[in-house]
Amino acid sequence: ANKNSLVSVESVEVLIMESFPLQVSLSVSGYLSVPCVKLLSPAVSYADNQFTVVLAESTLGPAETCIAVTEPFQSSIALDVANLSAGTYTVNVNGIETEFILEMDNSPLN
Repeated sequence: ANKNSLVSVESVEVLIMESFPLQVSLSVSGYLSVPCVKLLSPAVSYADNQFTVVLAESTLGPAETCIAVTEPFQSSIALDVANLSAGTYTVNVNGIETEFILEMDNSPLN
């Protein structure tokens, strides 16, 4: 099985929705290696105040040919921040890092 290749990420912006509990999403932009592939669903994991997002592209079938030009993409990825404590959190998307701050505990009030 061929491994899907990771897309090239140029920038990661954190958007915090002023709802309560707060909702956080990432606006990710970058490039696909060729126009004929699709962005796959992101794999998001969380540990020790860091969200790690792996963003890959689909692979071309053996019979498919494609002109080798990069194709820009823009993607929005929701992070699960329910019940996180106030603090600073790091986000890493394919090696590009940024951070965001939660001013207060993000748990619904009883």
